[in-house]
Amino acid sequence: MLNLRLNSCRHSRIFDQNNLAVMIDTHCHIYTDAFDEDLPAVLDRAADAGLTDIIMPSIDLNSRAAMQRMYHDRLRFHPVAGIHPCDV
Repeated sequence: MLNLRLNSCRHSRIFDQNNLAVMIDTHCHIYTDAFDEDLPAVLDRAADAGLTDIIMPSIDLNSRAAMQRMYHDRLRFHPVAGIHPCDV
């Protein structure tokens, strides 16, 4: 669970409990086959750029297993249940 706070109303930066700035990708299907070939490099670049968290909406009922396999030592992954409109 994310435990975040705003620095002030005038600034949009969000900080974690260690007072470090947080950058979150709020909609990413990084768990799909399209990233299989270079997933470790993609995740390394994201972390190097300052990304801290990735929110992963599911596409269909089969997405859960792929989302649960996601791991990177500097990123936090947050699976979100849902069904993509194309799969309804």
